[in-house]
Amino acid sequence: HVLLRPSVAVVAAVRAVKAGEPLTISYLPTAWMPRSERRAELSSRYLFDCACRWCDADTPDVARAFRCPECPRGSGAVCPRGDGAAAGQWECVQCG
Repeated sequence: HVLLRPSVAVVAAVRAVKAGEPLTISYLPTAWMPRSERRAELSSRYLFDCACRWCDADTPDVARAFRCPECPRGSGAVCPRGDGAAAGQWECVQCG
């Protein structure tokens, strides 16, 4: 839970937090949006260009990934290429 006041953010954690451990929040209600939509929403609503690991264009879109049924013990992740609108745009980062 986050409560914002002028110049102050009060954050309540749902688990113990170690000293120095980073705290993060999600700006959007869902991470399941295609990367381009997430980035556009963050830019227009919050006026910044996100460069987190979920929004980095040089990495697979792991925010929408699921375990690969073909990889041993589900060790691979099936991620979308592009917006993931077509079935052929999804592939496993481990086995292809």
